[in-house]
Amino acid sequence: MPAKGSDRVRAWVYAVINPWADSLALENNVLEAGSVSYRWHRRDFEHLRPIRDHLLRGTDLILDDLIRYYDPGRVPLPFRDGPGEWQKQHDGQLACLRLAAQKAFDELNARRDLTEELQRAAAETSDLVKKADLEGAELERYRGQLTERILNNATNLSRDYSDAEFWNQHRQRFIRYRDGAHVASMDSEREKLRAMNEEHAQKLSELRSKIVDEFDIPPAPWG
Repeated sequence: MPAKGSDRVRAWVYAVINPWADSLALENNVLEAGSVSYRWHRRDFEHLRPIRDHLLRGTDLILDDLIRYYDPGRVPLPFRDGPGEWQKQHDGQLACLRLAAQKAFDELNARRDLTEELQRAAAETSDLVKKADLEGAELERYRGQLTERILNNATNLSRDYSDAEFWNQHRQRFIRYRDGAHVASMDSEREKLRAMNEEHAQKLSELRSKIVDEFDIPPAPWG
């Protein structure tokens, strides 16, 4: 067993548990807004990531040490599973959500009526008048960006975004395309990840309290 106040134990809390809990809060801020931060050109999420990708570089060994030490079969825990299972559950559900988002994107992006509506809306928007006859790579870019906004349930955009004028003017016109089986499936997977993150955040808090009391360390760096 590690000594009270040891650097090894501090590393579990400061390098893994605290950042892990913070990452779940960040993800749920996105998910609770009805978004998944999907990026069409990467076919992946911006703010939703595997647990190891949320942690600082070089902390893999600390995470592995925490998982090994707090294996439920080795150390009594107040829950049936341990941090190793939490990581696998999160990353598995994230993979399910990614697949659902990719399918929803592909289904929406291929719809002819969406393309036609985009071309009509482009002709009505001042910064796109000259692009009313969108085609080729230009059409693919605008349609991909538009489909991304729809999937992410985007609200009004700030002027920092190149498509802010277009989206803000036509949001209600396009957000209705979220009504469909593929988007509904994605939203179902999104809610599963949100609920799982909430559960894991509570378990991480309980594990941190157990470590703090058992090894006599502060719950965050001090001094």
